[in-house]
Amino acid sequence: MQTTKIKWIKTSKVEELELSRLCLGGGKMTDMSYEDAHKLVINATTSGINIFDAHHRYGNCEWLLGKIYEFDKNYFGKKHVMTKISAYLTWTQAHTKIMESLEKLGREPTIYWVSDLDNDELYKNGEDLYNKLRDMPFRKLRVGITTESAELGRKFMLNYPECNYFMIPLHICQHKGMFDFAREVKNEGKHLFIIKPFN
Repeated sequence: MQTTKIKWIKTSKVEELELSRLCLGGGKMTDMSYEDAHKLVINATTSGINIFDAHHRYGNCEWLLGKIYEFDKNYFGKKHVMTKISAYLTWTQAHTKIMESLEKLGREPTIYWVSDLDNDELYKNGEDLYNKLRDMPFRKLRVGITTESAELGRKFMLNYPECNYFMIPLHICQHKGMFDFAREVKNEGKHLFIIKPFN
């Protein structure tokens, strides 16, 4: 796999964390071999990226990141992984996926996202997952949500003021009200992640 050098990536302070302004999305790693994934992650980290985005839907991405972490815990242990659980799942299904994710990653993620809070039904289920995930005995748990709805994002921010992490897909930024919502998230001092869909 060809590697490409890019300019050093700036970091931002997220609570006590120093996170790169860009993260490596795991969607591209879905069907990747371990060797290619290892090269990709090394290229990313030497370019200044220190956070990786995964999901239980991204094929073997979590397993790959876990194996890479296992290869050199001293080095990769200083990098951050975030993963997601989908609001399409029941809590029983989600709990199984969470435990599988932890086993594959080999560690607790820096941020756990409840994804797909995109309509009223998914919002309601996402609320349930969010609350139950927060009750799990993690050492340091940061939980956020992903949404394609500015209205539901605002509703969640109002109902759960302790939630400091919000993620929106890049193509959704063009939708009505999403720019304003993104600005509100930042104005509230919360952390906004914008992800480019890989499909």
